[in-house]
Amino acid sequence: MESVGSRSSAGPARAILSVMSPDTAPAGAWPSLVAEEEGRARRARVIADLTLAMILQEPALTPRQAEDLVEGARRAILDLFPDKERAYLMIYAPRFARAIAERWPQPDPCGS
Repeated sequence: MESVGSRSSAGPARAILSVMSPDTAPAGAWPSLVAEEEGRARRARVIADLTLAMILQEPALTPRQAEDLVEGARRAILDLFPDKERAYLMIYAPRFARAIAERWPQPDPCGS
């Protein structure tokens, strides 16, 4: 089994999938390209879900440790999808920020 931080040997498949369609793919290649993409997406979801669970449920976790977990998750997700940092910022970063804010609320600066 491939570890979260390792690079897949199917790296070129990523680029091919982004510019190829079922009509232009070599015979039989499209299903394996789609399966590889789905596998990486599933791993990204698991990484995010485990990170969120740790942030929200680990009683001894400090805010600094939570930030370190989020940074590690970001690196692992972007290793799976190196060209998708914008998608990470739109999808995962707000989820992590909400979890941290829920766990360690900041006092209202206005005092209300």
